[in-house]
Amino acid sequence: MAQGQTGECAAEHEKWSKSMVSLRDQLEVYRRVKGESLEPRIMEQLQSSSVTRTTVARIVQSTIREHDRKVAEVEKEVRGVAAREKSAFTDWHACVTSGSGGSNKSDRALLQTALKARQKLLKELDAILLN
Repeated sequence: MAQGQTGECAAEHEKWSKSMVSLRDQLEVYRRVKGESLEPRIMEQLQSSSVTRTTVARIVQSTIREHDRKVAEVEKEVRGVAAREKSAFTDWHACVTSGSGGSNKSDRALLQTALKARQKLLKELDAILLN
């Protein structure tokens, strides 16, 4: 539980906080997978084959298809984690701003700080997914 978070909103904050960590981690995985060089895999396959133009073309196409599939799978996971983060933030925001759950000035200050961190991460998410 975060310092300054009190009452019923603490559970919502904890859920959101965990989802933010998960989203950061998943973005890092996506960044790594998307930026992965295909050359080592292509070269490895070329060394184990008798090389013809057709073989090279098939190996390159196959490697690109496999990479694209992997990127698409990870992107789908990122989008799922982002949706869960959004839901958790909405719940926490509603709890704090409704006044229920014993929210107070420190809860609202924590929410404002979190909102800035969240906006930064969502900007990064947009930039990565659009790239």
